[in-house]
Amino acid sequence: MNSTLVVLDTNVFIRQPEVLLQLSDANVGLSLEVLRELDRLKASGGSAAYAARRAIKTLSEVLVVDNEMARGSFVYRVPGSEGVLITLLPQLEGVSDISGDDLILEELLAYADSEDALDVVFYTHDLNFRMRAMLDGLECADEKTLQDLGVHISEEDIESDGLLEVKDDFWGDFDGASEGKGYSLYPPQHYLDQITVGSFIKDSQKIYRVVECVREEGRVVLQVIKRNPVDGIEARDDRQRCALDALACDDVELVVLSGAAGCGKSLLAVAAAMKAINSDNTHDSLIVLKNKPPIVEEDGFLPGDLQDKMVPFIPGITDALVELGYDPEELLGEGVIEMRSINTIRGASWRGKFVIIEEGQNLTAKAMKAILTRLGEGSKVVITGNIVSSQIDAVNVSAGSCGMARVIEAFSEHELASHVQLQSMYRNGIAAHAERAL
Repeated sequence: MNSTLVVLDTNVFIRQPEVLLQLSDANVGLSLEVLRELDRLKASGGSAAYAARRAIKTLSEVLVVDNEMARGSFVYRVPGSEGVLITLLPQLEGVSDISGDDLILEELLAYADSEDALDVVFYTHDLNFRMRAMLDGLECADEKTLQDLGVHISEEDIESDGLLEVKDDFWGDFDGASEGKGYSLYPPQHYLDQITVGSFIKDSQKIYRVVECVREEGRVVLQVIKRNPVDGIEARDDRQRCALDALACDDVELVVLSGAAGCGKSLLAVAAAMKAINSDNTHDSLIVLKNKPPIVEEDGFLPGDLQDKMVPFIPGITDALVELGYDPEELLGEGVIEMRSINTIRGASWRGKFVIIEEGQNLTAKAMKAILTRLGEGSKVVITGNIVSSQIDAVNVSAGSCGMARVIEAFSEHELASHVQLQSMYRNGIAAHAERAL
């Protein structure tokens, strides 16, 4: 355990309610005023209230009476994480006339000046509060600090981006042995450490999908991916080839396509869905889900039924349908496509459906779980999105806590799942520069 005390502001718990359970090794300071602010927020309504209740529930699992270190102490151990200790900052006397940020700052300064105090590092998403703390001589952390402690996850931090390029030494002493329709081999350890089931391998000649990875034996089974177009769409690069293979494979029930705008996520997903419905007859309809921005949280402010209310928020899907030669209104009228609000899925059970979740980076892990647990037999789900902070509109999620990132992490070793990060942009030069520079 190091000698630094990382103190978390209230807004950290609002963005990442389960932040304490994600830490790997840290001394964490907690102000009593933060607890009071969370208590006030839980009754305020909206997404902040929901996040505050989740944070309080997480804290209650830590700050319990029978905690082995709690009796007569201000220090608590996080259950299940031996390397994380929570220190409650002592309550100040004679400061009843201040509250909020002012009180938190006074508590920080008082602790920093106390005897035997650890070195304080303050973390907040509030830039103004951060500047005030720095002007008072406190050290303030950035997102990399939480990343080093095991909390922050962005697309660049995800261990596998879906495609691993290998050299000739990958094949080692491979003798051409096959297992079913695939190749069974024992690659060098430094390659094995980077391989996950459902990911893809590229050598100088072909691209393969990893269908099995037995780490105890050091063995992997690979299948050569096909180049077949999907509903008239052909891959424009290797990563799109990988995505189309995963989308077309009956053995893959969950596909996550991440990447910047213009990389083809929605087009590939819609093409695969329409092929599955019209040509393969493996699914009977397409369900599209998307979390609307907070400014339009209420469905009732738009005209029409629920379908009409949802259509304006999924231009990526409707544009893809038009590009593929379909009439979105006709498909909606025939029931081939159904636009659903996440607010209306409780109790649903989808059998034989092709489900596309648009902009998964704006969903919480709990919302993503609620969707995925609706899937019945014969259903396939595709999650699209871009896991970078600039593309996250929801106030209660971040790149580290969003549902899409958690799904990629949780299903990284699952034989029915595949994640591909698309990296090429197929829009004009202005769009490409705007994505990078703005």
